[in-house]
Amino acid sequence: MKAFTSLLTCVGLFAFFSSVTAEVEPIEIKGSHFFYKNGTAFFVRGIRYEPFGYELSNFNPPPDPLGSGILCRRDIPYLSGFNINVIVVAYIDRDKDHSECVNALADAGIYVVPQVDAGVNSYLYVWNQETFDYKIGIISSLANYSNVLAFRMTAAGQQPTDLLYFRAAFRDMRTYMSEVLHRSIPIVLSILPEEQEKDTIDYIWCHDDAADIVQLWMGNSVINCTSDQNIEDAVDFAKSLSGPIVLEGMRCDLYIGEFDDRNYEFMYDVYSDKGAAALSGGILDTYYGDWNESMTFG
Repeated sequence: MKAFTSLLTCVGLFAFFSSVTAEVEPIEIKGSHFFYKNGTAFFVRGIRYEPFGYELSNFNPPPDPLGSGILCRRDIPYLSGFNINVIVVAYIDRDKDHSECVNALADAGIYVVPQVDAGVNSYLYVWNQETFDYKIGIISSLANYSNVLAFRMTAAGQQPTDLLYFRAAFRDMRTYMSEVLHRSIPIVLSILPEEQEKDTIDYIWCHDDAADIVQLWMGNSVINCTSDQNIEDAVDFAKSLSGPIVLEGMRCDLYIGEFDDRNYEFMYDVYSDKGAAALSGGILDTYYGDWNESMTFG
Protein backbone atom coordinates (compact mmCIF):
# COMPACT_ATOMS: atom_id res chain seq x y z
CA MET A 1 0.00 0.00 0.00
CA LYS A 2 1.43 3.37 -1.01
CA ALA A 3 0.38 5.22 2.08
CA PHE A 4 3.60 6.55 3.57
CA THR A 5 3.34 9.95 1.90
CA SER A 6 0.08 10.96 3.56
CA LEU A 7 -0.14 14.09 5.68
CA LEU A 8 -0.96 11.94 8.68
CA THR A 9 2.37 10.16 8.30
CA CYS A 10 4.23 13.49 8.45
CA VAL A 11 2.29 14.61 11.51
CA GLY A 12 2.83 11.24 13.16
CA LEU A 13 6.56 11.38 12.48
CA PHE A 14 6.80 14.82 14.03
CA ALA A 15 5.11 13.55 17.18
CA PHE A 16 7.30 10.45 17.20
CA PHE A 17 10.64 12.23 16.98
CA SER A 18 9.84 15.32 19.05
CA SER A 19 8.45 13.80 22.25
CA VAL A 20 10.49 13.34 25.41
CA THR A 21 9.82 10.02 27.07
CA ALA A 22 10.60 8.13 30.24
CA GLU A 23 12.45 4.87 29.73
CA VAL A 24 11.68 1.35 30.89
CA GLU A 25 13.41 -1.83 29.88
CA PRO A 26 11.80 -3.11 26.65
CA ILE A 27 10.22 -6.54 26.77
CA GLU A 28 11.38 -9.15 24.27
CA ILE A 29 9.62 -12.21 22.88
CA LYS A 30 11.54 -15.47 22.94
CA GLY A 31 9.57 -18.50 21.89
CA SER A 32 6.23 -18.51 23.70
CA HIS A 33 7.13 -16.14 26.55
CA PHE A 34 8.17 -12.57 27.36
CA PHE A 35 11.56 -11.70 28.81
CA TYR A 36 13.51 -8.72 30.01
CA LYS A 37 16.82 -8.24 28.23
CA ASN A 38 18.67 -9.77 31.20
CA GLY A 39 16.82 -13.04 30.62
CA THR A 40 14.31 -12.72 33.47
CA ALA A 41 10.83 -13.89 32.51
CA PHE A 42 8.09 -11.25 32.30
CA PHE A 43 4.52 -12.33 33.07
CA VAL A 44 1.58 -10.04 32.34
CA ARG A 45 -0.40 -8.93 35.38
CA GLY A 46 -2.78 -6.77 33.42
CA ILE A 47 -6.07 -4.93 33.62
CA ARG A 48 -8.31 -3.23 31.09
CA TYR A 49 -8.00 0.49 31.75
CA GLU A 50 -10.88 2.02 29.89
CA PRO A 51 -14.24 3.64 30.66
CA PHE A 52 -17.30 1.53 29.91
CA GLY A 53 -20.85 2.63 29.26
CA TYR A 54 -20.13 4.34 25.94
CA GLU A 55 -21.57 3.37 22.58
CA LEU A 56 -18.52 3.22 20.34
CA SER A 57 -18.88 4.80 16.91
CA ASN A 58 -16.96 7.05 14.58
CA PHE A 59 -19.06 9.98 15.82
CA ASN A 60 -19.19 9.10 19.52
CA PRO A 61 -15.82 7.74 20.60
CA PRO A 62 -15.23 7.02 24.30
CA PRO A 63 -12.85 9.13 26.37
CA ASP A 64 -9.16 8.44 25.88
CA PRO A 65 -7.94 7.28 29.33
CA LEU A 66 -4.32 8.11 28.45
CA GLY A 67 -5.20 11.66 27.44
CA SER A 68 -5.44 12.97 31.00
CA GLY A 69 -2.27 13.13 33.06
CA ILE A 70 -4.34 14.11 36.11
CA LEU A 71 -6.45 10.94 35.95
CA CYS A 72 -3.43 8.77 35.27
CA ARG A 73 -1.54 10.12 38.25
CA ARG A 74 -4.63 9.59 40.39
CA ASP A 75 -4.95 5.94 39.29
CA ILE A 76 -1.32 4.82 39.12
CA PRO A 77 -0.92 4.32 42.89
CA TYR A 78 -3.92 1.99 42.84
CA LEU A 79 -2.63 0.10 39.81
CA SER A 80 0.76 -0.28 41.46
CA GLY A 81 -0.90 -1.30 44.71
CA PHE A 82 -2.55 -4.19 42.89
CA ASN A 83 0.82 -5.12 41.35
CA ILE A 84 -0.42 -4.35 37.83
CA ASN A 85 2.34 -4.19 35.21
CA VAL A 86 0.26 -3.92 31.98
CA ILE A 87 -2.84 -1.94 31.04
CA VAL A 88 -4.95 -2.48 27.92
CA VAL A 89 -6.53 0.64 26.43
CA ALA A 90 -9.38 0.40 23.92
CA TYR A 91 -9.44 3.90 22.46
CA ILE A 92 -6.66 6.38 21.70
CA ASP A 93 -7.34 9.94 20.54
CA ARG A 94 -4.48 10.62 18.11
CA ASP A 95 -4.82 14.39 18.58
CA LYS A 96 -4.13 14.34 22.33
CA ASP A 97 -0.80 14.60 24.08
CA HIS A 98 -0.21 11.32 25.93
CA SER A 99 3.25 12.12 27.23
CA GLU A 100 2.34 12.95 30.83
CA CYS A 101 0.25 9.83 31.32
CA VAL A 102 2.42 7.32 29.47
CA ASN A 103 5.61 8.65 31.06
CA ALA A 104 4.04 8.44 34.51
CA LEU A 105 3.08 4.84 33.78
CA ALA A 106 6.65 4.15 32.67
CA ASP A 107 7.98 5.63 35.90
CA ALA A 108 5.74 3.16 37.74
CA GLY A 109 6.97 0.24 35.60
CA ILE A 110 3.61 -0.20 33.87
CA TYR A 111 3.45 -1.16 30.18
CA VAL A 112 0.70 -0.18 27.74
CA VAL A 113 -1.20 -2.18 25.08
CA PRO A 114 -3.26 0.26 22.95
CA GLN A 115 -5.96 -1.02 20.65
CA VAL A 116 -5.77 0.20 17.06
CA ASP A 117 -9.12 -0.98 15.68
CA ALA A 118 -11.59 0.82 17.96
CA GLY A 119 -12.38 3.83 15.80
CA VAL A 120 -12.78 4.45 12.09
CA ASN A 121 -14.37 1.45 10.31
CA SER A 122 -14.40 -0.25 13.70
CA TYR A 123 -14.89 -4.00 13.30
CA LEU A 124 -15.90 -3.65 9.63
CA TYR A 125 -12.66 -5.38 8.58
CA VAL A 126 -12.19 -3.06 5.61
CA TRP A 127 -8.54 -2.47 4.73
CA ASN A 128 -8.26 0.82 2.85
CA GLN A 129 -6.36 4.11 3.05
CA GLU A 130 -8.62 5.56 5.73
CA THR A 131 -8.27 2.51 7.97
CA PHE A 132 -4.52 2.39 7.42
CA ASP A 133 -4.08 6.09 8.27
CA TYR A 134 -6.14 5.65 11.44
CA LYS A 135 -4.00 2.78 12.68
CA ILE A 136 -0.63 4.32 11.87
CA GLY A 137 -1.83 7.54 13.49
CA ILE A 138 -2.17 5.68 16.77
CA ILE A 139 1.09 3.83 16.23
CA SER A 140 3.00 7.02 15.43
CA SER A 141 1.62 8.84 18.46
CA LEU A 142 2.75 6.11 20.89
CA ALA A 143 5.63 4.19 19.33
CA ASN A 144 8.28 6.41 20.86
CA TYR A 145 7.39 5.27 24.39
CA SER A 146 9.48 2.34 25.55
CA ASN A 147 6.65 1.02 27.75
CA VAL A 148 4.36 0.33 24.78
CA LEU A 149 4.36 -3.45 24.95
CA ALA A 150 2.29 -4.13 21.82
CA PHE A 151 -0.53 -2.86 19.61
CA ARG A 152 -3.78 -4.80 19.82
CA MET A 153 -6.39 -5.91 17.27
CA THR A 154 -9.54 -7.95 17.81
CA ALA A 155 -10.61 -10.86 15.62
CA ALA A 156 -13.37 -12.51 17.66
CA GLY A 157 -16.40 -13.48 15.59
CA GLN A 158 -15.03 -12.56 12.18
CA GLN A 159 -15.93 -14.18 8.87
CA PRO A 160 -13.37 -16.31 6.99
CA THR A 161 -13.00 -13.63 4.30
CA ASP A 162 -12.01 -11.11 6.98
CA LEU A 163 -8.78 -12.97 7.63
CA LEU A 164 -7.25 -11.27 4.60
CA TYR A 165 -7.87 -7.97 6.40
CA PHE A 166 -5.79 -9.04 9.39
CA ARG A 167 -2.92 -10.29 7.27
CA ALA A 168 -2.88 -7.03 5.31
CA ALA A 169 -3.05 -4.99 8.51
CA PHE A 170 -0.23 -6.94 10.16
CA ARG A 171 1.92 -6.62 7.04
CA ASP A 172 1.46 -2.87 6.53
CA MET A 173 1.65 -1.95 10.22
CA ARG A 174 4.85 -3.94 10.63
CA THR A 175 6.35 -2.45 7.45
CA TYR A 176 5.49 1.07 8.59
CA MET A 177 7.08 0.56 12.01
CA SER A 178 10.22 -0.92 10.46
CA GLU A 179 10.76 1.43 7.51
CA VAL A 180 9.40 4.71 8.89
CA LEU A 181 9.66 4.55 12.68
CA HIS A 182 12.64 2.18 12.75
CA ARG A 183 11.22 0.28 15.67
CA SER A 184 9.61 -3.14 15.89
CA ILE A 185 6.66 -3.37 18.30
CA PRO A 186 4.70 -6.63 18.60
CA ILE A 187 1.11 -6.97 17.39
CA VAL A 188 -1.53 -8.67 19.52
CA LEU A 189 -4.50 -10.55 18.09
CA SER A 190 -7.44 -11.11 20.45
CA ILE A 191 -9.58 -14.18 19.78
CA LEU A 192 -12.01 -16.48 21.57
CA PRO A 193 -10.54 -19.70 23.03
CA GLU A 194 -13.00 -21.82 21.08
CA GLU A 195 -12.62 -24.65 18.63
CA GLN A 196 -13.81 -22.66 15.62
CA GLU A 197 -11.16 -20.03 16.27
CA LYS A 198 -8.42 -22.55 15.50
CA ASP A 199 -9.11 -21.99 11.81
CA THR A 200 -8.31 -18.30 12.36
CA ILE A 201 -5.08 -19.19 14.11
CA ASP A 202 -4.01 -21.79 11.57
CA TYR A 203 -4.68 -19.43 8.66
CA ILE A 204 -2.86 -16.45 10.13
CA TRP A 205 0.02 -18.26 11.77
CA CYS A 206 0.98 -20.29 8.71
CA HIS A 207 1.99 -17.10 6.88
CA ASP A 208 4.78 -14.60 7.43
CA ASP A 209 2.23 -11.87 8.10
CA ALA A 210 1.28 -13.19 11.52
CA ALA A 211 0.53 -11.63 14.88
CA ASP A 212 3.23 -11.86 17.53
CA ILE A 213 1.00 -12.38 20.58
CA VAL A 214 -2.41 -14.00 21.13
CA GLN A 215 -4.95 -12.90 23.70
CA LEU A 216 -7.64 -15.43 24.56
CA TRP A 217 -10.88 -13.72 25.58
CA MET A 218 -12.40 -15.42 28.63
CA GLY A 219 -15.27 -12.99 29.18
CA ASN A 220 -17.93 -15.14 27.48
CA SER A 221 -17.39 -17.99 29.95
CA VAL A 222 -17.58 -16.04 33.22
CA ILE A 223 -20.05 -17.37 35.81
CA ASN A 224 -19.19 -16.34 39.36
CA CYS A 225 -15.49 -16.04 38.55
CA THR A 226 -13.54 -17.42 35.63
CA SER A 227 -13.66 -21.14 36.39
CA ASP A 228 -10.76 -23.50 36.91
CA GLN A 229 -12.03 -25.53 33.97
CA ASN A 230 -12.01 -22.47 31.71
CA ILE A 231 -8.38 -21.87 32.62
CA GLU A 232 -7.55 -25.54 32.10
CA ASP A 233 -9.19 -25.46 28.65
CA ALA A 234 -7.32 -22.27 27.76
CA VAL A 235 -4.01 -23.84 28.81
CA ASP A 236 -4.71 -26.85 26.57
CA PHE A 237 -5.74 -24.53 23.74
CA ALA A 238 -2.56 -22.47 24.15
CA LYS A 239 -0.32 -25.51 23.86
CA SER A 240 -1.07 -25.68 20.13
CA LEU A 241 -0.05 -22.06 19.51
CA SER A 242 3.27 -20.34 19.01
CA GLY A 243 4.19 -17.04 20.58
CA PRO A 244 3.11 -15.67 23.97
CA ILE A 245 -0.47 -16.42 25.00
CA VAL A 246 -2.22 -14.06 27.42
CA LEU A 247 -5.69 -14.58 28.89
CA GLU A 248 -7.96 -11.54 28.93
CA GLY A 249 -11.42 -10.75 30.23
CA MET A 250 -10.86 -12.62 33.48
CA ARG A 251 -13.22 -11.45 36.20
CA CYS A 252 -15.62 -12.38 38.98
CA ASP A 253 -19.15 -11.19 38.19
CA LEU A 254 -21.39 -10.41 41.14
CA TYR A 255 -24.82 -8.79 41.01
CA ILE A 256 -25.34 -6.07 43.56
CA GLY A 257 -27.10 -7.50 46.62
CA GLU A 258 -25.99 -11.09 46.08
CA PHE A 259 -23.92 -12.94 48.67
CA ASP A 260 -20.24 -12.55 47.81
CA ASP A 261 -18.61 -15.97 47.95
CA ARG A 262 -16.00 -15.34 45.26
CA ASN A 263 -12.57 -16.84 45.98
CA TYR A 264 -10.52 -15.84 42.92
CA GLU A 265 -8.76 -19.20 42.88
CA PHE A 266 -8.52 -19.05 39.09
CA MET A 267 -5.69 -16.55 39.52
CA TYR A 268 -3.54 -19.26 41.06
CA ASP A 269 -4.21 -21.48 38.04
CA VAL A 270 -3.02 -18.82 35.59
CA TYR A 271 0.29 -18.29 37.39
CA SER A 272 0.86 -21.87 38.57
CA ASP A 273 3.74 -23.90 37.15
CA LYS A 274 1.37 -25.60 34.70
CA GLY A 275 -0.32 -22.36 33.68
CA ALA A 276 2.95 -20.45 33.33
CA ALA A 277 4.38 -23.17 31.10
CA ALA A 278 1.73 -22.40 28.44
CA LEU A 279 0.58 -18.88 29.30
CA SER A 280 2.31 -15.54 29.71
CA GLY A 281 -0.13 -14.05 32.20
CA GLY A 282 -3.60 -12.56 32.23
CA ILE A 283 -5.64 -9.36 31.98
CA LEU A 284 -8.50 -8.59 34.36
CA ASP A 285 -11.78 -6.80 33.70
CA THR A 286 -11.76 -3.97 34.57
CA TYR A 287 -10.37 -0.92 36.37
CA TYR A 288 -13.50 1.16 35.81
CA GLY A 289 -16.66 -0.60 36.97
CA ASP A 290 -19.38 1.47 35.34
CA TRP A 291 -20.15 -0.98 32.52
CA ASN A 292 -23.19 -2.33 34.39
CA GLU A 293 -24.57 -0.52 37.42
CA SER A 294 -26.20 -3.71 38.73
CA MET A 295 -23.00 -5.76 38.60
CA THR A 296 -19.43 -5.64 39.77
CA PHE A 297 -16.60 -7.53 38.09
CA GLY A 298 -14.63 -7.86 41.29
